Amino acid sequence: MTDRLALLMMVEQLRRAASGGIGTYVHGLLQGLGSLGPDERPDLELLASRPNRGRHQPDPLAGLGYPLHSSRLPGPLLTRGWDHGILRAPHGFDVVHAVSLATLEPGRAALVVTVHDLLWRRVPTAYPTRGRLWHEAALRRALARAQAFIVPADVVADDLCRAGARRDAVTVIPMGSDHLPPPDRAAAGAFAEKAAPIVKKVTGLNTLILVAVLLWLYRGEIISAVGTYAIGTQILYYGLLGGASYLLGFGLSYEQKAPMTLGICTRNVGPAVAPLFAVAGAPQGAITMCILGIFLGAILSGLVTAAVLKRFCAPAGEPAAAEPARSPLSRSA
Repeated sequence: MTDRLALLMMVEQLRRAASGGIGTYVHGLLQGLGSLGPDERPDLELLASRPNRGRHQPDPLAGLGYPLHSSRLPGPLLTRGWDHGILRAPHGFDVVHAVSLATLEPGRAALVVTVHDLLWRRVPTAYPTRGRLWHEAALRRALARAQAFIVPADVVADDLCRAGARRDAVTVIPMGSDHLPPPDRAAAGAFAEKAAPIVKKVTGLNTLILVAVLLWLYRGEIISAVGTYAIGTQILYYGLLGGASYLLGFGLSYEQKAPMTLGICTRNVGPAVAPLFAVAGAPQGAITMCILGIFLGAILSGLVTAAVLKRFCAPAGEPAAAEPARSPLSRSA
């Protein structure tokens, strides 16, 4: 004989092709129970329907490391038998844990039900009529059968108590399982520091190659544009764009407005060039203007805007205040 708690966990959710968040919750529970010491760990067994695979193939739930009560019935018939009280929990357990609203008659054992949410009541339009009816019926059965409830948040506890559960029967246990490993921020930061100079050099080299190719291919059109209103129009456009973005940055400090202004001035040419090259028979004049925009916008306007911001907009007595304004260009080089 053992004095340890005999626990039966209903894991029918794991029989589904996509077990969803409840499946993640079950795996987290099993992992947590497995980490307990021998004197703390309950005698755990699992309950589910028959496996969906063939007779001679191994049951995936048997690989979880716990004894498994596998019904001969498929999942839909088994859950309906639970709903109508035809099928009851096997004997010999102290507690039956239902990890969702799919419950069964526990017999002499105490039934504990995890209620993850009552969203079909809060957002009824997000559920089909059949789904709302099943959840309401399942909630009524759980309220009648269970001795205790586990919920992940206070808001769920409030909803459950309004539905008829006793407050002293509801325990709030925030979710602590996560199917993703914790982020290694230190390693990510170290990799970013090593990769940044390489990415900067490669990007700069690609930019120079692209500019050289464009100048060679469209040299005639660019020379023809000299002396027209096109160049002056672009200069005026970039000047107004940069000035308006700075003046309309209400509530922002200089350190915030300067990078924003430079970013708006220098990051509009690339998205315009790429679609033009992807279209067959694009107007040559439009391509020429985009190429000129690389020099007039991304280079000339950026340098002029940085100089103007440093000269006239930087706070007095802070000569390094314009440094943030140069950082976007240096990162994009």
